[in-house]
Amino acid sequence: MSYRICVKTASAKNEGVGWGAIVRVPNGETWELAGSIPYDDAQTVIRATLLGIVEALATLPKPVEVHVSTDVQYIADGCSKYLDKWVARGWRRKDKKRVAHRDLWELIIQERNRHQLTVTWKDLGQEGQLAQSVATIGQEGERWFKRHLPAEPAPHEAPS
Repeated sequence: MSYRICVKTASAKNEGVGWGAIVRVPNGETWELAGSIPYDDAQTVIRATLLGIVEALATLPKPVEVHVSTDVQYIADGCSKYLDKWVARGWRRKDKKRVAHRDLWELIIQERNRHQLTVTWKDLGQEGQLAQSVATIGQEGERWFKRHLPAEPAPHEAPS
C-alpha cells in the first residue's frame, strides 16, 4: 500500500499564494494540510506547488512508497525527467538559465532519497477541488492540518 498526495494552489490579486495538500494514508485516513508562501519569497504557483509537495512529504514516516499528483506539468516533468540533469549541470537548465526555486527542488531530492517517490501530471478531479479549497486556508496565511479517520467521511464523500 502506498501514500497518495494531491497538491493544488490558491491565489488572488494582492494576496499571497497558498497551497493545499490532501494525503491519503494506507490505513484509510485522510490528512489535509495547508500553508502559504512566505511574503518575502516569490509568489508563484510553481513555488507554492513545490512547497506543498515538500511539506506533505515531510509529514510521512520513512521510508514509504508515495505517489504525488499535480496538475502542473513542469513540476511532474521536473521530478521525473529533469531533476538529475539540472544537478549534473550545476543547477542550470538546458538553455543555461538557472533553475528557479532550487531550494525547494533540493528538498524534493532529500525526500526522494527517503521515499519511493513518483510524481505524475494529471487532471486532479474531485481530489484537486478539495485540495484547492484547503489551499484557500493557506492563502490566508494560516498553517493548517486536519486528520479524518477512516470511519469519518472526507468532506467530498457522501455519508453511508
